[in-house]
Amino acid sequence: MICNKLKLSTSVFARKTKCVEIKNDIAEQFLNENHIQGYISGKHYGLLFNDELVAIMSFGKPRFNKNYDIELLRFAVRQGLSVVGGLSKLLKHYFKLHNKSILTYADYRYSTGNAYDKCGFKLISSTLPSYFYLNKNHTIRYSRMQFQKHLLSKKLEVFDSNLTEWENMQLNGYDRIWDCGNCVYVYK
Repeated sequence: MICNKLKLSTSVFARKTKCVEIKNDIAEQFLNENHIQGYISGKHYGLLFNDELVAIMSFGKPRFNKNYDIELLRFAVRQGLSVVGGLSKLLKHYFKLHNKSILTYADYRYSTGNAYDKCGFKLISSTLPSYFYLNKNHTIRYSRMQFQKHLLSKKLEVFDSNLTEWENMQLNGYDRIWDCGNCVYVYK
């Protein structure tokens, strides 16, 4: 992301790539190496340039808003590359195969979703900031979803049902950090 922002990435033009469906094992490796949130299960499509996977897009059932058919879960480009028009080309490929409404999120820490605007998505809302937990050494970040209060009695060494989720996490040496929220986009 930093190289792209500083214009230090090598550019590949999407018109010179080929859209293909990507198997889960290949998608898992690519996303773990090239997306800040890593792999997520779903249906994956990618762009090949000279038979090398240079970009991937993942779709699945909406996780938080069931009013839409599909959620665009991930879009990632190989580190060190910028695929000009890659987002648009993968979306067009997807729409040729499926006629469904799509929901997606842009993380305010990294973007305001301008690329989605350019592809015809409409901004419908913004989410409030959320948080992640950090282990005692601040070396591992965990999704808050892993530590919902009803799960804590089986996950923590010390658990007090009279305390809140956050109080129980503090009692066990965890800290939390906040993100900036998300912009929510839809395409119908």
